[in-house]
Amino acid sequence: MRRSIFRLGYYLLFGMALSAAVQAQSILHEFSGDTNEENRVSVQGAGFAALNLAEVSYGAIPTDNAFENATDGRGAIISADPGEGVMLLTQPINTANAAIVRCNIRTDAPGAQITLASLGLDDSRFLSTNSPNNTSYFEGQYRRLTTFFIPPGLGFQAIIQVVNNNPTAPVTAYIDNFELILLDPEKFYSAQFLDSDEADPTPIAYSAIPPIVVPLNLSDGEKPLELNFISSGSFTMGSPETEAGRDDDESPQRTVTLSKPFFMSQYEVTQAQWQALMGYNPSNFSGNPNHPVESVSYEDSLAFIDQLNTLGIGRFRLPTEAEWEYASRAGGAARYAWGDDRSQAEIGNYAWYFSNAANQTHEVGSKRPNAFGLYDMNGNVWEWCSDWYGDYPAEAQTDPTGPSSGDERVVRGGGWGSDPDFCRSAQREAPTPTIRSFILGLRVVREL
Repeated sequence: MRRSIFRLGYYLLFGMALSAAVQAQSILHEFSGDTNEENRVSVQGAGFAALNLAEVSYGAIPTDNAFENATDGRGAIISADPGEGVMLLTQPINTANAAIVRCNIRTDAPGAQITLASLGLDDSRFLSTNSPNNTSYFEGQYRRLTTFFIPPGLGFQAIIQVVNNNPTAPVTAYIDNFELILLDPEKFYSAQFLDSDEADPTPIAYSAIPPIVVPLNLSDGEKPLELNFISSGSFTMGSPETEAGRDDDESPQRTVTLSKPFFMSQYEVTQAQWQALMGYNPSNFSGNPNHPVESVSYEDSLAFIDQLNTLGIGRFRLPTEAEWEYASRAGGAARYAWGDDRSQAEIGNYAWYFSNAANQTHEVGSKRPNAFGLYDMNGNVWEWCSDWYGDYPAEAQTDPTGPSSGDERVVRGGGWGSDPDFCRSAQREAPTPTIRSFILGLRVVREL
């Protein structure tokens, strides 16, 4: 029988559990040689502008379409005097697809520091960079540099920056095979071109997809709304009958496949982030802007997400119940992301719950993250999911979104007043969508 936190009182709140075998399935796209030419866009005619770094203002980037010292129409030669720097910029690029930018670079002398970067046009943010600490090994040979994952629908310029750290001699950099590679919107790519002696090296698997940072008007010291990449994959959702502390509504266990990767916020949405978008702070435990926002209903959460979606940087929403449990487990198959240990010493490393929270919320990110780099998936505040509450089906599912209707919405994760059994990945609770409580908060997902 399902235990309701609202019948048990706020010291026994909600929970989550981890009893899944998660099999991440990032797709490695083959970019080497002449494969996937349909995704490769020549930058011929896109244009470079070579500028002395001292003349560059990131707030007003020139868009000169003329090549300077063009080599073969796909590259350029730029030189930097001792102690100076030169920047090469493409004209603005807009694409509905996510993209990767790459090029070959070599220098004729040691001492150059080379950076390949992608700069967003709207707010001059660096979207992705590849800047080795010491590029003197580029001398006399081409290396591949790549900036990976430029978000879809965002105008940007690619920048090649050469800084000459040699105090006595000039250095020339040769840029060739500059390419914009459009990514299939139905896939994601866990790959990065690291520097290599080869002009066209083999892609190397790389799991550190950079997080997305949502531009909000936050003050110094206030944690950003930052979202981590979560790969697609399959896992076992729910808990086995042998799991201690489980509820009947966590059965039956079944295989769930999430066919599309997504981004999930590292932290529970904070009071500062809510204030920045909504213009007010509903929280009972106010005073620290980095505490999670609470006292928000499901409907309040949707209003917050509506405001996020007006920023024009992608589609945000609440996680589905399956996405939430998959992200909570982070590849684990036990009660919790760290294992089965529910001792105070172990759970206290990861969660604010009734034994250590002193009857209040705490600053997000002050406990250890799980393997996906997500904080406070256990404890602090319960988190709204998008699903109506209902029984699990017995059969395997792909991208489930829950029942089509209902009276209650699912919440997950446990809170500051929760018993450890309520801080398991499989634990489910179901308040009404209109309820506001100082144990209820949220985190968000952004679709690819």
